[in-house]
Amino acid sequence: NETTRVVLGGVIGAGMVLGGLAISRRGYRLYGEIVAGGGFVAMYFSTYAAFNFYGLVSQPVAFGLMVAITAGAAFVSDRERSQGLAFVAVLGGFLTPFLVGRNEDAQVVLLTYDAILVAGTMFLAQRRQWPIVNLASYALTFLTFGAWAARYYTPDKYVTTEFFLTLFCGMFAYMLR
Repeated sequence: NETTRVVLGGVIGAGMVLGGLAISRRGYRLYGEIVAGGGFVAMYFSTYAAFNFYGLVSQPVAFGLMVAITAGAAFVSDRERSQGLAFVAVLGGFLTPFLVGRNEDAQVVLLTYDAILVAGTMFLAQRRQWPIVNLASYALTFLTFGAWAARYYTPDKYVTTEFFLTLFCGMFAYMLR
């Protein structure tokens, strides 16, 4: 049934992460990281299916699960010093609102979430000397903001929009120092 498929997908994804880390420790670092990254992607897909296809979990639960997967991928990327897994975390984090969001304007929630992601990315990129991860964060912030603005921006949202644009510009300018 649907529940079994979703749980099985999540368990297999977690197994892939653990197996990929084991493979990586045995000397096949790149292959192990690819398997682990695929495991995180499988967990994202399982959560997506549970929410969007089967209605097994509510939107807040699906969002929370995807945030936990993103945090897990970021933690593993830091621990394993894997820039590739950091990209999985950043991409998954920025896709989360689009995967579990409803077609509604949630400007403050979306852009606050993005600001938290950018801050986390800044920390990880600075800690591990991965400036390219910051570039990915910049591009994904630009795309997220553009997607929101194209669909929901109206002149009455000017002040809030300017606040977030200033915040993002400050964050990305800080990265350049």
